[in-house]
Amino acid sequence: MDFGQDGAERFAARTGTTHNASVSMEIRLDDVDGPLLGTVKIPRTSGDNRW
Repeated sequence: MDFGQDGAERFAARTGTTHNASVSMEIRLDDVDGPLLGTVKIPRTSGDNRW
């Protein structure tokens, strides 16, 4: 994700999960191993095609 020179103003994601345990998504800078910017908790949605 390229935030450009002005940076990001917001972040949005549509997610779905069938996991029974808590799931989270990490937001990282520049690369999958880049600095961690934040974590988003993903609630169980009873299907990977249900948001």
